[in-house]
Amino acid sequence: MAWLAVAVGFFGLVLRSSSARRLSPLNSTDYGPLPAGVEWLDQRNALSPDLESLMAGGQLWTALILAVHYNMNNAGATLDVGTSVKVRTPFSASSASPTWSSAPVLLERLGTKCCAVHLWSGQGIGGDGAIYVTFTPARQGMGDILTVDHLRRIWAGSSATRSDTDGITMSSYVKRKFDRLWATGFESALRRLITAPDLQGQKLIFAGVSHGATLAQIASYRFARKLPDWVDKDKLIDFATISWNSYLWTDAAGARAVHDTLRDRLLNVVLTQRQHDTLDRYMDSVSGYGFDQDFSPIPSTILLEAGCNRKSSKQAPGDEEICGDFLSCDWQQDCPPPTLLGKSFTTHLMKLHRAPRIQAAMKRATRKAWARVHRDV
Repeated sequence: MAWLAVAVGFFGLVLRSSSARRLSPLNSTDYGPLPAGVEWLDQRNALSPDLESLMAGGQLWTALILAVHYNMNNAGATLDVGTSVKVRTPFSASSASPTWSSAPVLLERLGTKCCAVHLWSGQGIGGDGAIYVTFTPARQGMGDILTVDHLRRIWAGSSATRSDTDGITMSSYVKRKFDRLWATGFESALRRLITAPDLQGQKLIFAGVSHGATLAQIASYRFARKLPDWVDKDKLIDFATISWNSYLWTDAAGARAVHDTLRDRLLNVVLTQRQHDTLDRYMDSVSGYGFDQDFSPIPSTILLEAGCNRKSSKQAPGDEEICGDFLSCDWQQDCPPPTLLGKSFTTHLMKLHRAPRIQAAMKRATRKAWARVHRDV
């Protein structure tokens, strides 16, 4: 049962702490077989133009670093409002990319460790023009009693319940936590952000990893539904959402409602890589786990190739070339596939769920997007 001891800490694990015109190998077998519902994408059209721009500009990289390194589990717990933090560049010193900088300023911090959010004003080439709304992942630590307790509460509270506010069915645990955050300052903070004179024209970027990813999805969905009540019809509020390796929290009808509401404003990313010997492709196991509630993936989930995150002796052939590329994931063909706790669940969790794995793949994706955008100019 050693796998179970590992599995119960999976939500906390996230915080331990090319050619621009090249197409991914469309329908190629050179990189191994593809699971049902998975296809290589033309990388020039894998993301919507808006999300491609945010990827190339480094704003999505900034959102990831804030979500991972500045949250209620680490340095973000004690930061004073008004403090700026420096985000390290995703570009290599020898690259053709311009001088890049990002130093977001903390505007507000709300909630507790089980459901917390930080609001940031973007600054610098890689952060300017955005307000970052980043959610804290579950508590970290392997075998830590707080991690086990938090996961136990997610399991125990994951019965499906109706949210009249959102018009969908969702996890009762997630609903209870998020409703409390919403009612104790988050709703009013969002309303201030979209009306503050000095923040007009800024894009809101909701972001999170694992538990934080689920919260980011719920927050942006509720935000989108509330906007017509908050602002005049002719006022455009620009926002986007990026989530990495979220767990499942709503049923098929709810997942469809989230997709239909957010559409191209949501980039729901699940990490994937190949077994280095057989080339069999697998995905982050948490992203297919439904807590025995028949919860469903959100349509238009996209896979991010992450094979370059491991040492070269464990890489599959071609990992360095395709790392940071995107693949489609058809929810109607059970992608991501449903998962159950067991040995393979733990193995895939350890290989793909942790934050350093996400950062390695996103660094490559950011560099490739920059190259694509500037080659097309």
